Amino acid sequence: MTLKKTLSLLLAVILMLAIATTALAEGATEFAPKLDTGADLTLTLYGAGLFADTGADGSIDLSSGIQKPGYNEIITRWNEFYPNVKLDIQAIPWSDWQANVTTAVMTGDVDVILHGATLATLCEDLQPYIDDSEGLLDEIYAVASRYVADTPAQPKVTGVSYTVTPMLVYLDTQLFADYGVELPTADWTWDDLLALAEQLTDTDPVTGEQTYGFKFPSRNASNNFYFNHMMLAQAYGGDIIHYADTIAEITGDYTGDVSIKAFEMIEKLAQYVSPDCKEGVTDDNVLAADNNVAIRIDQSPFVHYAEAEAAGDIDRWQWMTLPCAMEGNGKGQPTWFLGENNMAIAYNSDAKDFAWEFIRFMTTDPVVQEWIVRTRNLPNNIAGQSLLTDSVGSDRAAIMYAALADLPFGWNNATNDVINTAFLGTLSSDMYVAQDSLIKGEFTVQQAAEYVQNSLDTFLATQK
Repeated sequence: MTLKKTLSLLLAVILMLAIATTALAEGATEFAPKLDTGADLTLTLYGAGLFADTGADGSIDLSSGIQKPGYNEIITRWNEFYPNVKLDIQAIPWSDWQANVTTAVMTGDVDVILHGATLATLCEDLQPYIDDSEGLLDEIYAVASRYVADTPAQPKVTGVSYTVTPMLVYLDTQLFADYGVELPTADWTWDDLLALAEQLTDTDPVTGEQTYGFKFPSRNASNNFYFNHMMLAQAYGGDIIHYADTIAEITGDYTGDVSIKAFEMIEKLAQYVSPDCKEGVTDDNVLAADNNVAIRIDQSPFVHYAEAEAAGDIDRWQWMTLPCAMEGNGKGQPTWFLGENNMAIAYNSDAKDFAWEFIRFMTTDPVVQEWIVRTRNLPNNIAGQSLLTDSVGSDRAAIMYAALADLPFGWNNATNDVINTAFLGTLSSDMYVAQDSLIKGEFTVQQAAEYVQNSLDTFLATQK
């Protein structure tokens, strides 16, 4: 199954969403229980992600002021179908989440792993469950497929996403106007972004204030800063990591042409970021009235919409999909990126059927999809996308999903052909060090590439 929608259809999608919102919402079907509704048991959910973000009774996002509903609403809705199946939700923060999840699952007390798909050895293979759930793949956008350490040549469906998160570009149209620079079109590339960043890094001719053309996403989030090289490497054609039957046989070429081009672009973009961004001192992502960055890349589009409203002019920022890939299978399409929250079934759960039933509930029930939208997330549900229009407007809703439309089915940020954060040693943290040092001028492009390559080679040598 593939998700093929092209940006050339974006205007049509916008119109469709504007006209068909009510029809799509009404077209969503209520969750239909498939197990014994009189069953009496406890289903334990453990891990990081959305439930930790909202809390049981709801939470307020401190930067945007958004009130998010709590997961007690999910419990109440679930018990409408299974009144005696208790949900024991143990939501944890992101810090050390992989180690904490591993420990919890190994005790045998976890049924559903919240955001556990990357920990593939702990997860049940969900393909048989999907095969037995007729029509499910017609209702959702993506499954959480991963390359796994035991059989790395063959991806495994280790989880199912219940939210999907695009990486979008936020253009400050006021700064573009001040400099007399035209806004890009949907077919722009990373070369176009670089040229714009150069033009918009200067003293604003209208305000006299210093402005910067670009800001790296996740600048001081060491666990996610690999996104930058990942996106650029994919845009230059990917094909860095070659998976094989065993980890020892896997190869990766971070000193090759694709990786070098990605590091070179990072070095060039570093010329047009603020000193704080260059040094990694702050990671200010807020769309504020005193903004001085022309081009921002970030996730959390709902949060940024609320920030723009609070800044007094929602139309000051134009939302865009990522620049298009210039080479490879994705050429001409927005650079691939898929953030998500997923759910997996613990391999040693004694309630696997009910664990799957809950995952199916989270991805198909219309009340749950509405709850997800109120948490300011995008449901991994095709009918659920119609709910976004009331929150951000039809044009922005269309762009949010257009950013995901051309992703190959099963593609993910964690294990792909340019990065693997799951079982290839310290690759993601090595990539952080390499990029951080490159941006600060402490590494050359070649040194950054060799740093990552040497670390990967050292790890792979231990697997032989």
